[in-house]
Amino acid sequence: MLVSVVIPNHNGEKYIAECIDSVLSQTYKEIEIIVVDDHSDDQSVEQISKYSGKLFLRHSIERGAAFARNLGIQSAQGTLIALLDSDDVWEPTKLEKQVALIESKNLGLVYCNGEEFGLSVTDRRIHNGKFQGNCYKDFELNPGVAIVELGCSTALIRKKLFKEVGFFDTNFLGAAEDWDMFRRICKVAKIGFVDEILVHYRRHERSISARDLSDFIKGNEMAVRKLIVADEKMSLKRSRICWAKLQRMILKASIKQFEPIMFFSSIVKLIVGPRAKKQLFAS
Repeated sequence: MLVSVVIPNHNGEKYIAECIDSVLSQTYKEIEIIVVDDHSDDQSVEQISKYSGKLFLRHSIERGAAFARNLGIQSAQGTLIALLDSDDVWEPTKLEKQVALIESKNLGLVYCNGEEFGLSVTDRRIHNGKFQGNCYKDFELNPGVAIVELGCSTALIRKKLFKEVGFFDTNFLGAAEDWDMFRRICKVAKIGFVDEILVHYRRHERSISARDLSDFIKGNEMAVRKLIVADEKMSLKRSRICWAKLQRMILKASIKQFEPIMFFSSIVKLIVGPRAKKQLFAS
């Protein structure tokens, strides 16, 4: 069974070779690699070109990771799609173990445990999978929480599901487009995880900046709005509870990063809340 590995890249010169090498080192060999360069202005393309004959390189027009992933998925020949960010790396047995599980259990998506690293030598964090089976309800109960641990780089997905639920929403520009995509997949398919650390997720200094918190807020608020509006059976009371849970998470993040403007903005959103579902998209 062919697995198409889709790698979006934007100015990933520093890490892209290590990323590609981790795919080429997979024990599961029935793969194709599609790298979509999102208009990099560093030496990324030169680095990628060294792997000529081992991968397919496509070019995007700086539309963001969601657009680049969609372009790669649309180009893919495999029946399974494995997503990988250009600064992350895989353990050699990742695909072998995930393909075995997705086939044996007839799942739509399989993820795995991962290790977050990069801020310092000692700053390493393990992310263990928790959610499996029919997980659509978990997105409402846990807004802003990673149902698929560490997002795209851990996910193996049946390609046919993208035709059923749509591709990544390119209106997201920074955060939560993966949460939104996985929510839609979980509405029509069961998921599972391999209980092993098979992905190493690289964290950069810019990920703890105020800009990143702003992106986190915008992205997750948009994702939760989409969830609420898409669920016609969700009552206004459930909508308000879901929205409040997200705002509590934002409050904690604002305190941790000492962002008073974002803190007070979230307080207002928490107190007022949506008076009607349509208000969520008007806000």
